[in-house]
Amino acid sequence: MPRKDPPMLPLRTYTAIVRDRAGRAATLAGSAALTCGLFTGEFAGPTALATVTATATGLVFATAFSLADWFVKAASRVLYVAPGAGLLVTLAAERIVSGTHWGEAVAVAAWTASVWFFRPARLARTLLGREPTPVETLAVVEAVEAHPLSQWWAERVAVEDGIAPGTRLTEPEQTGPASLRAVVVAAPGQPVPLISLAHLSALMDVPEDLISITAVPGRGAGVKRLTVGQAPTATDPESAWAEHIAAQVLPGTQLLKVNTFDLDKELS
Repeated sequence: MPRKDPPMLPLRTYTAIVRDRAGRAATLAGSAALTCGLFTGEFAGPTALATVTATATGLVFATAFSLADWFVKAASRVLYVAPGAGLLVTLAAERIVSGTHWGEAVAVAAWTASVWFFRPARLARTLLGREPTPVETLAVVEAVEAHPLSQWWAERVAVEDGIAPGTRLTEPEQTGPASLRAVVVAAPGQPVPLISLAHLSALMDVPEDLISITAVPGRGAGVKRLTVGQAPTATDPESAWAEHIAAQVLPGTQLLKVNTFDLDKELS
């Protein structure tokens, strides 16, 4: 298939990317403000005001109209407020302690590292079900540099209203001039949904009897083998083994040596 524009993914995925980058920028800005506070109190007032405003605004938009239980909302609010509260406490400590103390520098580093790595605000949104799933987030990464067939699958098949939502197409391989095979992967811990061969046939414009979805030997229901078309029949033993045995029965094996003998001569 010809390479096309990157697939359109759910809007919430793109929103999450923007929100993620804004959070990273806010963390760096807060760290820079705290670092300046080690040497001067000139920016303490504006930093405190910006922190309170950003935290309050984000808290309202993150938790408003949530249908989660009250204790989930309470835990989410605590997580969302934690970075701003920690910044204000550190900022106040810098003003209370005279001069520059090594403990202040440790506090600034601790705040920056904890917010950067633990992402309390994102954890809060995850609790409320307002953060994209790992599969959706991974789809964005794959869309940048993916096989054209994987991109097509993400755009036409794996979308929310598609015939296999939340799935990914991996390991695409051209097995012949008009045949291919790949592996369909579901969300972690979930089986591959029942995929309508009729709908897939219509999307791919390939006869339905040339499409099959089967189990992958040695793997669970979270992965399935997609085969399209009829691959050319292998004529040599090594290729036949790779096509029929290694690909379907004993994955990872390879035929190294073939011994032949004349049966009539051996029996005479």
